[in-house]
Amino acid sequence: MLNLSSQPAPSDALTRATRALAAEQLVVAPTETVFGLFALGSSPAAIERLRAARRLLAPSADSAAPSAWHAPTVAAAIAAIGAMPPAGERALRRLAPGPVTLVVERNAPEMAALRERLRVAPGVIDDGRAVMVRVSDAEHIAQLAAVGAMVGEGLLSASEPARNIDQARRAITQSGVEVGAVIEEPPPRIGRGSTLVRLPSAGGYVIERQGAMDGAYIHRRMERVVLFLCSGNTCRSPMAQAIATDLASRRAAGDGYATVAQSAGLSAMDGQPPTREGVDAVAQLGIAWPGATRSKHATRDMIARAEAVYVMTGTHLRQALSLDPLARGKVHLLDPSGADIADPIGGPRSEYDALARQMKVLIGQRLDELDAAERRGDGADT
Repeated sequence: MLNLSSQPAPSDALTRATRALAAEQLVVAPTETVFGLFALGSSPAAIERLRAARRLLAPSADSAAPSAWHAPTVAAAIAAIGAMPPAGERALRRLAPGPVTLVVERNAPEMAALRERLRVAPGVIDDGRAVMVRVSDAEHIAQLAAVGAMVGEGLLSASEPARNIDQARRAITQSGVEVGAVIEEPPPRIGRGSTLVRLPSAGGYVIERQGAMDGAYIHRRMERVVLFLCSGNTCRSPMAQAIATDLASRRAAGDGYATVAQSAGLSAMDGQPPTREGVDAVAQLGIAWPGATRSKHATRDMIARAEAVYVMTGTHLRQALSLDPLARGKVHLLDPSGADIADPIGGPRSEYDALARQMKVLIGQRLDELDAAERRGDGADT
């Protein structure tokens, strides 16, 4: 039985835990949420120890229930899981590493291939229909996971998650669970279990259990925000916002997450109404104007949050990058050819109509590009 009163230095503790894990022993370690109990998923002996520990710690729980696979990195998780619907890979890239456990649905051949890659038996990390995946942002968890397919779950203390080392020690001592090593630091900074998000095979995502990552934050992270910028935000950029909103709404069911179009002006005065000509030109395309929009001055936060930013002219491009120099890779001219889109303000209605038709084509192209980047896995992570 491990001497739980010992307090080795973090580097020594990590070395001991790595050796214990490789030796098929159980390891106690903190994630960013709570303390967890971990085992080597490819070892039947270690999994039996983990299940026996569960029976001691939570007698009423299903001791044969699957545990979460703690992947060392997001890339490793994606490589092991294989092809997913758009929302699935997006969830991994946008929500992890972090305090979320993803329940990824797989069909029988996909599940068999995943088990083979990780060398785990049926039921260790899956229930036959879905696999549980976690990518912690605790560095030592990633280092432990490099030993092999590490599985684990929250360590219970009096039926509650162990939020600190004292509770972890008490849970192990009182239950009689034998562990090979304990990592004490750094302590969990959240103190609440991870949020459970299911990724259905048909696409989309479902929040099944609220936890450390709240639902509003998850929805915001999953949104794809596309920002359009012009000068005054009364003509070109709000027209682009209206058109993009309409085009994106037709794709939403297939994507499983929302694309949100926004607009602002780099020299705008807040609160100005859109031009009547712009509203009418968009309506001629059969597109409804997106609510009672008013002009907004562009901010660095708007640019930082957006996944892609499209501007009308080269001058706008320079202004946007001056506002947020870190956005260089995601700010582009709306026209892929590099041509400016002239301001129709003061021009005849025919100019607005022509602009609306042009924008519909260009925005469709830009959304296609974003979809292709999403499928390649190289979309912006803002």
